[in-house]
Amino acid sequence: MEGQLTFLGTGTSMGVPTLGCNCAVCTSTNPHDRRLRPSVLLQWNDGTRDRVVLIDTGPDFREQALRNKLTRVDAVFYTHGHADHIFGLDDLRPLSFTVFREGGQIPLFVSPETEETLRRIYDYTFSSEATYPNRARVHLQSLADREDVLGVEFIRIPVFHGDLAINGFRFGRTAYLTDVSRIPEQSFALLEGLDHVVLSALRHKPHPNHATVEQAVEWAKRIGAKHTWLTHIAHELGHEDTNAKLPEDIRMAYDGLSFPIKLDRRTTRTARNTVSIGTIDSSTTVPVYRSLEEVPRDFGPCIAAIGNFDGVHRGHQQILAAAAAEAKQRGMRSIAITFNPHPAQFLYPKEAPKLLTFLPERLRLLAKTGVDAILVLPFDEALSRVSAEDFVRNVLIGLLKVRGIHEGGNFRFGHGAKAGIAELRVFGEEFGFAVHVHAPVRVHGLEVSSSAVRSHVAEGDVRRARWMLGRVFGVHSHPAKGRGVGTKLLVPTVNLAPYEGLLPGFGVYVTRLTIDDQCFEAVTDVGNRPTFEGVGFGVETHILNFTPVELTDETPLRLDFLLRLRGEMQWPSTEVLKAQIFKDVARAKRYFQIASLRQGDPSLR
Repeated sequence: MEGQLTFLGTGTSMGVPTLGCNCAVCTSTNPHDRRLRPSVLLQWNDGTRDRVVLIDTGPDFREQALRNKLTRVDAVFYTHGHADHIFGLDDLRPLSFTVFREGGQIPLFVSPETEETLRRIYDYTFSSEATYPNRARVHLQSLADREDVLGVEFIRIPVFHGDLAINGFRFGRTAYLTDVSRIPEQSFALLEGLDHVVLSALRHKPHPNHATVEQAVEWAKRIGAKHTWLTHIAHELGHEDTNAKLPEDIRMAYDGLSFPIKLDRRTTRTARNTVSIGTIDSSTTVPVYRSLEEVPRDFGPCIAAIGNFDGVHRGHQQILAAAAAEAKQRGMRSIAITFNPHPAQFLYPKEAPKLLTFLPERLRLLAKTGVDAILVLPFDEALSRVSAEDFVRNVLIGLLKVRGIHEGGNFRFGHGAKAGIAELRVFGEEFGFAVHVHAPVRVHGLEVSSSAVRSHVAEGDVRRARWMLGRVFGVHSHPAKGRGVGTKLLVPTVNLAPYEGLLPGFGVYVTRLTIDDQCFEAVTDVGNRPTFEGVGFGVETHILNFTPVELTDETPLRLDFLLRLRGEMQWPSTEVLKAQIFKDVARAKRYFQIASLRQGDPSLR
C-alpha cells in the first residue's frame, strides 16, 4: 500500500531563523533554510477515506496544519515529552471535533514518561474532572512495541536523546528518528530493508543530546536505506552548502518536502491494537472489516448479502436495503460481504471488465444502503479455492451466525463458482438460515445489472446508466500534468490523470467537475483528440463557470457525466474545432439553464 510522507518541520527546538541571530542561515532567502519545529505527516487511503497520522505536535503545529490544509487527524505518535514536540497539542482541538462528531476521539500514542508530562501540562484536557467544553477530544494510549492504526503497522524504535530513552518509529519501509544521540545495537535490527530513513543531524559541532552530521552519515551507511533524510537541523547548517558535501543518497530534508512511501498493511488485528474511529462519510458511521479476523466474535446473529456490488446499482440497493430491513425487524445486525480485488480481476486479469467503482467509492455507497457493517474479503488464491460448503460452514455460520441471506437470482459462489441459489437453499435448510431471492430490478423496461451499466457507459449512454445506478455516473481521480492543448483554445482546462476504471465511450459530454468542495459546470472530451496529431488518449474538461481554484497533481477530483453531446470527430483545422467547441459550450450552458429553471439537480435528468 502506498502512502505519502510530508515534513511539517525540520528545525530544532528554537527553529530557524533563531530569534536574535543574524548569521548567514538565519538571514538566508532560501526557503529551505526556514525550519519550523520538527514533525512529520503521514497520509494514506485505507479504502474508506484518506487517513492522517502525525508524529509530534510542536509549538508550530497550527501553522503547519494550515500550510498543509489539514481538516482531520486520525492519530498522533509522540517521540518524547519535550516542549518542541508536544506544545502544539492544544491546536488539535478543532481537528478533534470532527472525529468527536463521528463518535470517536484522536488517540495519542505515548510512553509512560510522555503521558505523565502531558497529564501535568494539559490537566484541563486529561483530568477526570475536566469540564472545559472546548477541550481537545483526545485520549492517551500507552505505546506498544507494535501498533496497528487503521490497518497500517507502526513499530517502535527505542533510541536515546542524551540519557533520556525516547522513541523513533518505523512504518512500512520508512523510519523516523529525531532528537537522537545514540541508537542501541538491538534497534539497528528494526531498521533493515528501508527505502527511507530520517535521522536527526543537529550540526557539525558535538552536542551531548544530539547527533552530528558526521554521526548521522555513519548511521546512514550502516542502516543502508535507499534514501537518508536529515532533520532537526540547527542554524549552523545551510541547506545548499551542506547538501553539496553529503553523499548522493543522503540529503537535507526541508519543511514541505513530501514523497510517496510504501506501507505495510496488517492482515490481522487484536482488539488492543485497533483504533475504531473510521467512518465512511461525515454522516454515516459503518464499521468496515478487512479480514475474517477483524470481525468481532459476537457480531452475529445477522442478516447478510454477498456480492461484488460493482457500481452499487438499483438492484444491489434493493437487496441490501431488504437485508437491513429484515435485520432491524428481527433485532439483529446486517452485513454486506464483498471482495477486493474483484474476483474476475484476480482470476482473469486480461479478460476482466473495467470497474464502475473502486473500493473506496463502493464502500461509501454500500454504507448508504442501511447495512450495519461491511466485510471486505481479500480475494486471493486461497479464497478462490474455498468450497461453497466450507464458506457457508466456516464463514456464514461459524463466524457470522447468519440467519438470513438476500441475493439476486444469478448469485454464484464457492470454488469455480460451482454453487448457486439452489445449493444455497440446501445449505440454508441444513444450517438453519432463510434464503431470499430478489427478482431483477427494471427501470424504463430495462433490466438492471452491473454488466448492463458497463455496456451503457462504454457506449456513451450515460443517461441509461444513470437510470440503472439511481445516480449520475462519475469517476474519482486526480489532475494530470497539462499537455498545453487547452491553453491554445483559451479555455480553462483540467486533464484527468490516467484512469484504470471504466470511462464513457469516446465523445463530448456535459459534465460536472468537483475540485475538493467546489463544483463547476463543464464540458468534457473523452478520446484521442484526432485533430491534434500525436496527442493520444485523454479526458479533458473545459470549465464553464471558472473561478480560480488551487490545483495540484494530488488534488482529488470527481467528474460526473450528465449528457452526451456528440461522438468524437476529426476536424480539418483547429479553427473549425474551436467553432465546434463554442457550440458544445452553448449547448452545455443551455442544459444547465434548463435544469436551473426546473429547480432540479441536472444529475437526475
